[in-house]
Amino acid sequence: MVRPLLPVPGWLRGRGGQPEAYCHRAMLDAIRHLVALAPWITTVVDDGTRALLGWAIDLTPTSATVFTSMRMAMVHDPAVSPFGAVPERVRIDRGLEFAADAVEAALGTLTVVMHRLPAFQPHRKGKVERLNLTIEQMLISQLPSSPASPAAPATPTADCTGR
Repeated sequence: MVRPLLPVPGWLRGRGGQPEAYCHRAMLDAIRHLVALAPWITTVVDDGTRALLGWAIDLTPTSATVFTSMRMAMVHDPAVSPFGAVPERVRIDRGLEFAADAVEAALGTLTVVMHRLPAFQPHRKGKVERLNLTIEQMLISQLPSSPASPAAPATPTADCTGR
């Protein structure tokens, strides 16, 4: 279904046969690899303590991931964490999942002041960015399917480039 949409390398155009199929197979493997490695994590971090209060992982960011992570952060369960309360205010980025009307309504109902950060200024949420980098370096990179993993299979040096 996807194969007809894949480009044919210029040096292979019109030749057909196995090399073209091999390059298409390599492209499909690369696409599957990227899709498998693209989980989206939504985190709630306490600004004062840098504690990870809530999180949700999905393949695409949605308001559901925001609600899951917010609920985890707001519900106090001493068996899980000493944290858990409704915050006075939240700082959120420009992600569409945070801008959903349902998220704004839920925070408004809880009388939480929502402050939207300016676009393309990750330094405004440095603690969250540092946490996400740590998660990627310490956890994601150790997964067998991660390109940074020591256990990741070597990709063939395919001559899809014409060499």
